[in-house]
Amino acid sequence: GSGRYAILKYDGKDTWLTGKGDWAQSDLIVPNAESYRLGFGCGQNVLTLYVNGNLIDSVSDASYSSGDVGLFVWTSQQSKTEVRFDDIAVVKLP
Repeated sequence: GSGRYAILKYDGKDTWLTGKGDWAQSDLIVPNAESYRLGFGCGQNVLTLYVNGNLIDSVSDASYSSGDVGLFVWTSQQSKTEVRFDDIAVVKLP
């Protein structure tokens, strides 16, 4: 709901790749929208995040040649944001 995001990697501990160790903000993420369409890309040592078709951020990281994908959403107790996931697909792109 706040429009903040982060790209992290996990190898026994969280390593923040965006936001200098904290959540980053993008004007392309409309706060408190009814829904968001998220997209993630990983390949050729680049991780990308898309929201509603807009490229939000891209980071380079050559630590791993393969791995797993994880998605989480965080909200504070003071927030009235409701989180639901729908139509999740993980596919290998050509």
